[in-house]
Amino acid sequence: MAAVDSVTRLDAALRPKSVAVIGASTAPGKLGHEVLKNIRDAGFQGPIYPINPKAESILGLRCFPGIKDTLEPPDLAVVIVPARMVPQTIQDCGERGVRSAVIITGGFSEAGAEGEVLQRQNSAPPGLSSPTGAGSPSSPRAARSARP
Repeated sequence: MAAVDSVTRLDAALRPKSVAVIGASTAPGKLGHEVLKNIRDAGFQGPIYPINPKAESILGLRCFPGIKDTLEPPDLAVVIVPARMVPQTIQDCGERGVRSAVIITGGFSEAGAEGEVLQRQNSAPPGLSSPTGAGSPSSPRAARSARP
């Protein structure tokens, strides 16, 4: 059973049907804006949920104040928040039913003792896969460009 759960979570990360960008930004050039733009512009076919409590919309997409406010639990959350906010954000994702998360932030063990503590706190709740790294969800354009 555990192997099936792992495959399901990996599938949610690599081929999500819906994506939330937690830390989406209205400011071009900021990582939260560029990641959201890349997902949209790559032709992702599912719902995209920008998470930003201060914005009504970004790039023509309706914003949500928090992950718990989305219309449905997304398969994948791309987390782009300061390291100190990551543990609570991952907890909220688990409570919402998000199946996988990718964390794109600095300030963990490479930032010293305080970052190491944050990294240890950053364990994903049961049912949520949470690697730290960068990547993009599958899209028709990404699939085409990956071909030799």
